[in-house]
Amino acid sequence: MPHEIDFPALTAWSISAVGVEVPMTYALGTSRGTITKAPLLLIDLDTEEGVTGRSYLWCYFPAAIPAIAHILREVEHVVKGDRVAPADL
Repeated sequence: MPHEIDFPALTAWSISAVGVEVPMTYALGTSRGTITKAPLLLIDLDTEEGVTGRSYLWCYFPAAIPAIAHILREVEHVVKGDRVAPADL
C-alpha cells in the first residue's frame, strides 16, 4: 500500500515566467530544421508562505515563449489565493 505524504497547505501568490534561449551542446535535428538553442520558459510559482516552486518548459519555437507566458499570467489570476494543487493545474 503506497504511503500518502501530507504536505503543508501552501497558497498561490504569483506566477512569473522568463524566456531564455540556452545553447545546446548537441544540435537537434527535426523535420523543421536544426535546433542549436533550447527555447525555454523558466517558471516560478511563489506562495504566501514563502515557498517558491521552480520549473521550466521547452517551448519548441522561440516565438511561443511570450504566448505561453501570457497564458501563465492568466492562470495566475485564476489561482491566486487558492491552495497550491500542481497536479490539478
